[in-house]
Amino acid sequence: MKIAIHDVKNSWKGTLILLLVFIGLVVMVLSIYPGMKGSIDMWMDNLPEVALTTFGRSGIELSMVGGYLNMEFYQWGWVLTLGIYFAFISSSLISKEIESKTIDMLLSNPVSRARIVLEKFFGLVPAIILMNVVIPIVILGCLKYINETIDVTYLFYTHVLSVFYLCAVCAIGMLFSVIFDETRRANVVAIGVIFGMYIVEVISFVSEKYAAIGKISIIHYYDPGEILVHHTVEASDVVILFFITAVILVVAVIYFEKRDIAIS
Repeated sequence: MKIAIHDVKNSWKGTLILLLVFIGLVVMVLSIYPGMKGSIDMWMDNLPEVALTTFGRSGIELSMVGGYLNMEFYQWGWVLTLGIYFAFISSSLISKEIESKTIDMLLSNPVSRARIVLEKFFGLVPAIILMNVVIPIVILGCLKYINETIDVTYLFYTHVLSVFYLCAVCAIGMLFSVIFDETRRANVVAIGVIFGMYIVEVISFVSEKYAAIGKISIIHYYDPGEILVHHTVEASDVVILFFITAVILVVAVIYFEKRDIAIS
């Protein structure tokens, strides 16, 4: 696991900055909740129905702190923004090595290409776990400070499933990282895919006739609102996300092993 450990050491500053940004974000979001709690229902009455259903049935329960967290933090901050971040990072891992001509240093060592891909992927897992351990602790601390409560068990489930979701995101990024030689192109495609999946999932809530298309998005299998508000945890979602991650990593390994890499 030398490659994975090396990547973790090289990325710890970026991971720490990311963690501090999200700590600040969740503190800000929860700090304004007491002041606006009383006016949320009136504000929701003035919203069009399509806006209320954009994030599923949990989108209509903003007056509950779980629903509020889902709409104001998890949906756009965690699912989308954090997803895009990990798509960007993972899609850079191998494409950057190829573009900068440092891949030859890795390939000159007695290590298989499959191991390179997998260790690069596993090098991202500590950052994912750290985010999903620290942020719920911060959330619980903030809720205690503002005298609000949330079911700790389902907050825990929210972040357990988040690990599987973010691993799937990283697998997608890794696939594009081995396909493209240019880091920027790999980044753009990976981010575009995650953002596109987010849009597809949003569209699936607009009308029942579009509901089926949501299943092509990995975001369909990770809904923080359903877990936090309705206490619904589907074991099948974990299995599907794990399966997607495994399949994409296998495809990435096979492609990387078979492709020609120009080494100067």
